[in-house]
Amino acid sequence: MSSTKPLMFVLGAGLLLSAGACQQKDETPLGPGTGYMPGTPGGNPDGGNTGADGGVALGRPCTTAGGCEGACSDGGTFCAGNCGFLAPVAYQFPTSAGLGDLVAVDVDGDGYEDLLTVNNLDEAVALLRNQGDGTFAAPALIPASKPDALRVEDLDGDGVKDLAVVSGTSGTLSIHPGNGNGSFRAPASIAVGSGASELVVAPLDGTGGLDIAVLRSDAGELVLMRGAGDGSFQESGRIELPGSMSSLLAADLTVDGRMDLAFSGPSECDGGSTCSQVSVLRGNGDGTFLPEQLTLVSGQVGGQVVGELNVDARPDLVLATGEEDGGTALVLLGLGDGTFRPTFSYAAGRNPRSPVLADIDRDGVPDLLVLEQEDDQVGLYLGRQDGSFSPRVPLRATSLASPRPYKMVASDFDKDGKQDLAVITRTNFLHLLWGTCR
Repeated sequence: MSSTKPLMFVLGAGLLLSAGACQQKDETPLGPGTGYMPGTPGGNPDGGNTGADGGVALGRPCTTAGGCEGACSDGGTFCAGNCGFLAPVAYQFPTSAGLGDLVAVDVDGDGYEDLLTVNNLDEAVALLRNQGDGTFAAPALIPASKPDALRVEDLDGDGVKDLAVVSGTSGTLSIHPGNGNGSFRAPASIAVGSGASELVVAPLDGTGGLDIAVLRSDAGELVLMRGAGDGSFQESGRIELPGSMSSLLAADLTVDGRMDLAFSGPSECDGGSTCSQVSVLRGNGDGTFLPEQLTLVSGQVGGQVVGELNVDARPDLVLATGEEDGGTALVLLGLGDGTFRPTFSYAAGRNPRSPVLADIDRDGVPDLLVLEQEDDQVGLYLGRQDGSFSPRVPLRATSLASPRPYKMVASDFDKDGKQDLAVITRTNFLHLLWGTCR
């Protein structure tokens, strides 16, 4: 590819695409193996979504023609370009933003997952609609009072996705009823207390409806909100936590059909070393919980994710731990009683966070991706059936200098059968990495 100045392509109002040195591609339909065929993702021999001219088509970067078996550092993944992903593409937010939490969910019912992120400084939730090809329209702003975290679920049982948002500044949980077309009605807000930082939506009380748990991290408190099934919620209790906690999740960790809650936070270790505790509140099935079960791990937790990594039908955890001097991806195999056994440990980049489980190489086994904030990378670990992973393969996470990546989600945004990645940065960019592994 010739060396030219970087280009910026506009994808809707206020939305910019950083395309490096690529040229615009002619989008005339061509036969398989000869170039890009609009509407047929993955139709080219390199497994990508563009042709082999080094240009850009429909907002996607180009890859080299032909396969590149062995291009990944593990030598075992058949992929193209950025070790199984096209080079990152940047979507710039037009305002100051203050981006944070990120979810992928179909809010308009077209079968393609959209992206929503909190937009704290503009007091809004930003919705980026999937345009049906894995690219996204300019963000539409949904007014919200200093949002810190969000979840999207059908909270009133009408078959339409609704939006739940917490704000640490206003100390509220706000429920925005959905219209089914990607728009939302004015919210009803409930006071939960200042410092609300995270939330989970799950059936906590055994009635079949959805309830909400709100984490007040700085206050060291969990607020339980019981759902009435009509989109309204009422506080049902508060649980004092052992300090400032984070990484809240809900899952049946005890394999008894009842939802449990898990979170992590700092703990005291012998010798003054940095360590953390993973705390599990075992659910009674009626919205109440037993005293916490603790599992101690080394390092500072930057995020955790739950999944079944081996074949014992017990949920397992993966933690991203560490700080600016280096990190670790830690696998905790579940014992089925709310406790875990640290089993596998893998080197990660600096300040790891936002671990994600997704089947990247399509072998039916979950793979692990960890966002490495200080290195501007994603660490990819291919999964094995015993719950272990292959050594880390670094991927380029963003297309800009000093981006400070913060949160990541995985989904097949373009419906080509390959997992794609979306990465939010603290510098107000969304970066898309379309998957090419096959």
